[in-house]
Amino acid sequence: MNAILIRSSLAAVLVCGAVTGPRAAAQNLIPNPGFEDGTVAVCDQGILPDPWYQASDTDPGSDVSTFDCATLPGFTPALHYPDLAAAQGGLRFASAWNSADERFGIALTSTLVEGNLHHLSGYFTRSVIHSDDGVYDIYLSPDADYLDGTFVGSIGGTNALGTWSRDDLDFFAPAGAVNIIFNPRSAGTCYIGCDDWELVDLGPPNSPLTGNVNAGSGPVTDVLFVNGSAGDANRDVFVPTNTAIQVRLDAAPAGSDTGNYVVWAWVGPPTNPFVLDVGTSFLGTTANPTPFQPFASPQPFRCLRGGLPPQFCGSATEVRAPRSAPWSVLKGNGLPHPITLTIQGVLQDLGAASADQYSVTNGVVLHVQ
Repeated sequence: MNAILIRSSLAAVLVCGAVTGPRAAAQNLIPNPGFEDGTVAVCDQGILPDPWYQASDTDPGSDVSTFDCATLPGFTPALHYPDLAAAQGGLRFASAWNSADERFGIALTSTLVEGNLHHLSGYFTRSVIHSDDGVYDIYLSPDADYLDGTFVGSIGGTNALGTWSRDDLDFFAPAGAVNIIFNPRSAGTCYIGCDDWELVDLGPPNSPLTGNVNAGSGPVTDVLFVNGSAGDANRDVFVPTNTAIQVRLDAAPAGSDTGNYVVWAWVGPPTNPFVLDVGTSFLGTTANPTPFQPFASPQPFRCLRGGLPPQFCGSATEVRAPRSAPWSVLKGNGLPHPITLTIQGVLQDLGAASADQYSVTNGVVLHVQ
């Protein structure tokens, strides 16, 4: 593929490239996920059934719509969704308008286990009136205020007119997360219908520095090296100041076709692992957020890319780089001052676990001292 669209999507792989079959049933941590329970007294807008709540000061706020107001009251869907035949499940679904700041949220059935990988999914549809592209930004918070929470990613960009489409998001749980808040966002105006939310705990992840190159055809393989090393057990490489530094990216063992790649560098050690999804499958886990999670930090400050579009570097300063992997680059004089850098990337990989044939490389933590 000439360009990868990084987005939340159906996760076919769990952690660091381990391919899985259908997941065993897990507890849904979102109560009333289809908005079917709870009393709504009138067939009007600005109402959500308990235990859902409005997470902004907008009045009226987010809406629950119904296809049978006499049986299960709610707002009529005919105005915004005239071609929608039914809710994804049951009679009701909810919607929120970004231009009116209509955030909504719910207290989870239990506090999320900090650091565990979690999988969020839902179904989405698009309003004919507020029909610009949009998503729900997801915040995990200790309370009902998203400003106290942590942004973990976006979901719902698959929404389309007159139909329901599923979207998925994987993330690592922050500390103290007991509320999930859904914030609609669009460069224009959107009013995204949503239904049948599910949030499940997938358990502890492997180290995000492991990468998953070659996971679809054999053992996971290191391809990124600093001074010939992929690091010690903690992926650390130590180099004195003013000493030559060579960074090398090998091709994937099964081949890399055109050798497309991106390599990012962050200042400091890894602190905030993030999941990347590509196309319709899980890509892997990076040690820190990438330009595809622009609201998360830390962001990379340097970027090398070959064969991939500029959005892979985002706001990071691009360093002149080889056009394709394999390659090596040498900084003969090294770096003059002590610094710690985390280095990791994405590589085209014909042996990838992902059907899109891209994998996350191993990471190296370079300590110049």
